[in-house]
Amino acid sequence: MKEKHIPYFELVCAFEFEECPICFLIRDKVEKFYNDLLYENVNDIGFRQEFKENFGFCVYHSYKLASYNDSLAVALCYENLLNDVVKKLKNKEKRLFKEKRVCKVCELIKELEARYISLMFEYLNDSEFKEKFSKSKGLCVKNLQMFIEKNNEIPN
Repeated sequence: MKEKHIPYFELVCAFEFEECPICFLIRDKVEKFYNDLLYENVNDIGFRQEFKENFGFCVYHSYKLASYNDSLAVALCYENLLNDVVKKLKNKEKRLFKEKRVCKVCELIKELEARYISLMFEYLNDSEFKEKFSKSKGLCVKNLQMFIEKNNEIPN
């Protein structure tokens, strides 16, 4: 029998909610990311440098950040980025940001999706897992598609 770790138990507990357990866990982890950002990481010089280099978040996650109504945290995040843009404009540089940008939140979501899909695949034959999953609402279409692509077949 495979050893069970915290992510396994998180997933099994998420089966009790009235939605896709993977979507539930991702939303929970993204909220934790924003809370950590607003209360701790906003002062992290390394985070702010990476934020500047990636020209912030994607549009969707930038609006999500603004929706928390923490203007000081948003200002601290964007301060270096905007100073860099102003400097480039003064120097008449044509490229304000690099072509290849990475949204930290989008990357987090992709990692979490892959982790939980792999976890589902790993424990699919575990009796406790199977029993609890069968009583859940199941996966949403997107996550079911990801599971099928990873598994190469539709499970019973």
